[in-house]
This record gives sequence, C-alpha cells and structure tokens, in this order.
Amino acid sequence: MKRPYYLFSSGRLKRRHNTLALERASGARAPDDAPEDEGLPSCPPDHPTDRVPFPVEAVESLYLFGEIDLNSKLVTFLGQHGIPAFFYDYYGHFTAALYPRESQLSGRLRVEQVRHYLRGPWRLFLARALVEASLFNIGRVIKYYVPRLSGAAQTAAELALEMMEREG
Repeated sequence: MKRPYYLFSSGRLKRRHNTLALERASGARAPDDAPEDEGLPSCPPDHPTDRVPFPVEAVESLYLFGEIDLNSKLVTFLGQHGIPAFFYDYYGHFTAALYPRESQLSGRLRVEQVRHYLRGPWRLFLARALVEASLFNIGRVIKYYVPRLSGAAQTAAELALEMMEREG
C-alpha cells in the first residue's frame, strides 16, 4: 500500500538497487537564507552504512523537510514511478514541487479549455451544463432523504423537490 514519506533528516537521497535510500547526515542545519550560504550542504553525509532504505513501490509522495541532496537520475527515477516530491525550507514553508510528467495536463487539453473560455456561446453552454448537473444531483439527494424524514422536514423537502421540477 502506497503512503507519503516525510523526510526530516538531512542527507543524500539515492536510487539504490531500484529502490530509494536516504544516506543520513548529522550536524546542525543552517537556515536557507543565511548570508554565508553558498548552496552547499550544511553537513556532508555520514558513513555510507548509515543508510535508510525504503521501497519505491510503497512511496506515494515525498515531503522533504531536511536538507536533502539529489541528482537528475533520481528525479528521472521518481518520474518513472509517478512519485511527486515536495520541498520545504528551514522554517517549514513550502518552496517547490517536482511532479511527474504524466500528472500534468496536456497542452492540447489546455488549448481546448482556453478556446471554450474565449467563445461566449461555448462558455454559456458549459455553464448551463454545470448548473443542470448540479440541480440534478441536488434533486437526487432530496429524493434520497424525503422517505427518511418525517413531519415538517419531509413536507418542506417535498415542496422543494416539486418546485425544482416545476422550474427546471
């Protein structure tokens, strides 16, 4: 069963034998906005035996709170398995995300959405379809609850349903 993984430790995330492994690093992490920050890791990874493996098949998404090093091969590997990665800064604020290509909308779909928006009659047709679908679903919910209600609530629900059917 897939689940999200939250990585609070600093270190290097690697692909290891078609799975993921975090080589932990010890030491104090410096804030991301420190004036002396050169973009290098605050602390190098410890001995390679301090490795935490986790199966890629069990990863739904990665939430990286620690100072994590990774490379383009790992990003490609995550993309092949459909795993998004979300990055957070020293203070826990969201900074970036890497999404696999398949989860993004295609360009053609986006172009067709814009065409629908730019043409008034098409936009009106789509808006009407959305309102009709909403009214249909509201009617189904009311029909579901009418037999389960009693007294004034049942009468009010029946009147609302009749009015919707009459107006619609």
